[in-house]
Order: sequence, then C-alpha cells, then structure tokens
Amino acid sequence: MSEPVRGRRGVLATILLVLMTIGNAGGALLVLVAINGHRQSGQVPLLWSVLVLQLAALVGLGAIWAWRRWGLYVYGAALAVNLALGLATRARLLTLLLPVAFFAALVAVLRPRWPE
Repeated sequence: MSEPVRGRRGVLATILLVLMTIGNAGGALLVLVAINGHRQSGQVPLLWSVLVLQLAALVGLGAIWAWRRWGLYVYGAALAVNLALGLATRARLLTLLLPVAFFAALVAVLRPRWPE
C-alpha cells in the first residue's frame, strides 16, 4: 500500500477538489433519479455504467484529497471512459469538456506541490 504524501494543497486546489466533488456527487444523484425514471427503457445499463463511473470518480477525488497519487489515475480513467461514453451517446460537448478542464487545472495546480 502506498504511503500518503504530505503536501500543501493550497486554496485553489482545495476549491477545485470541492467543486469537482460536488459536481460528481450531483451527477451521481441525477443518474440515480434517471435510473428510477427509466426502469422500462433500454437505457438502464448505460445509466448504471455512468453511475459506476461517477462513484469511481468520487473515490479518486477522495484519494487525491488524502494525497494518494493513485487517485489521479482513478479519476483520470473514470473521466476518460465517461468522455468516450458521452461522445458515443452524443452528449453535450460542454458537459463533457468542463470536467476535463477542471481536472487539467487541478493537475496543473497540484503537480508542483506533489513531492516525487
């Protein structure tokens, strides 16, 4: 098990992490509501996969908060799969690119602060 790295997160990184966590938690709740409303449609498996991705992203964000480097990889992987699903289902481009922009900003802010 990797030891957590102790560093200073900074105000901007904290704000980004909180906003990303709120966004992913809200997205997970919206997907749960959608699953409940579409029980008879063929979209339910896709919605369940999006819910799993949202939960994986939340785990990744929690790990990043605790200074675990693997959280960056978990969140990045969940984001990449979610982006691919969104492109395949023709989701709105803004809803796909906004999390990517937030993640890029978070990595840019954390990279200099993260000890090797």
